[in-house]
Amino acid sequence: MRRSKILDKIGRGQVVSIINPSFTNSFRVVEMAGIMGFDGAWIDMEHRDFTYHDAAVMTLAARAADMDSIVRIRKDSYADYFRPLEDGAAGIMVPHIKTRAEAEFAVYNAKYHPIGRRGMDGVGADTAYGLGDTDIATANRETFILVQIEDFESIEVIEEIIGVEGIGGILVGPADLAQSYKVPGEFKHANVLAAQERVGKACAEVGKWWGAPGLDDDHTRWLIDRGAQFIALASDYGMLFKGFQQSLEGFQKLLAGMGR
Repeated sequence: MRRSKILDKIGRGQVVSIINPSFTNSFRVVEMAGIMGFDGAWIDMEHRDFTYHDAAVMTLAARAADMDSIVRIRKDSYADYFRPLEDGAAGIMVPHIKTRAEAEFAVYNAKYHPIGRRGMDGVGADTAYGLGDTDIATANRETFILVQIEDFESIEVIEEIIGVEGIGGILVGPADLAQSYKVPGEFKHANVLAAQERVGKACAEVGKWWGAPGLDDDHTRWLIDRGAQFIALASDYGMLFKGFQQSLEGFQKLLAGMGR
């Protein structure tokens, strides 16, 4: 099976760049990001109306450009934890993990024996449709579970969560975390930053990796200084919004200068 670019770079102490191309389900946007050099595409099924097929096509585009895909799942059923992996995703992102038991449930369904009991098929894209490597040890090694810490309850037990065997990394979600601290929208509030620092220290103690969205250059530098190796840099929504806004503002300024 394909080797994970993200795990390879993190294993060598490097920082990986992630893009979220989930405002639309365009395989072209995903492939373009991979060709440009992003390490991973965050495909969001939690907040979008994507089907398994949509996510699979976007994952295929990522693989074509030698980029990892990470699918944020919905947690509706046990199959949500491994279906994206069968379609070739390098990892799954599991939102709102609040307890050790929830982390253990994710591992049980997304990892094979002896770590978990992931459902076996063996004819998906991950095994080149049965023509490639079907070794479960390789699958366990080259795929990862990224659990999202998005609630103050998670921070209180972060050491228990990351201590679960099979959890690959931690992604801090600042939007929901700020909401849980009753400061919605304040992504740089002292409590939110302190929570990220605690996650970073806890991960360092057990040798696991972590990351978060980089809000700007200063915040990205702050994250990396605290050991973050997984940085979500941009989204197709953000790029479209800024591009549309700048185009319209420029046009309106042009009209005003012409007295129109």
